Amino acid sequence: MTPDEVQEILDLQDPRTSVVPFSSMFLNMMKLGPSDKGMLTQIPGYREFLDEASRIGYGYCVIDEGRPIVCFGIIMQWPHVAECWLIPDTERIKVWRHRFHKGSLRFFEEAASRLDLHRIHVTVDVDNPVALKWITRMKFKKEAVLQKYSYNEKDMVMYSRLFVR
Repeated sequence: MTPDEVQEILDLQDPRTSVVPFSSMFLNMMKLGPSDKGMLTQIPGYREFLDEASRIGYGYCVIDEGRPIVCFGIIMQWPHVAECWLIPDTERIKVWRHRFHKGSLRFFEEAASRLDLHRIHVTVDVDNPVALKWITRMKFKKEAVLQKYSYNEKDMVMYSRLFVR
């Protein structure tokens, strides 16, 4: 999916808002939450991993008035299965909460259809209540708690959303 297609899916009609290909440089311009900040500072090569994942998969950044609101992407794991990731600006996403919610629901549906997916999954930090609440609103179902799964031995929760192909 091209950035223009994602912009249409997200229904971003304001000329000051655009979807562009992801680059880890956008993360330098964002106010990050503790979990995202920790991953970026504590995992060697994590920025490069996100850049490469976006190059071989799909990665985007929503820009509003020249500043990033959220970066996200989908990484194909094998045919019909993908993992998603998302890094929001903790301040700017608040203003976009309702529009982003509706657009995200459309994005997951459209991504599953266009990429012929029967499963999208994501791991969420067990100590990130905002992300846990959001992913359930995206119609993802909790599958399991992955004990000591993160780089800092914190538990993560695996969520998935299944689609009929």
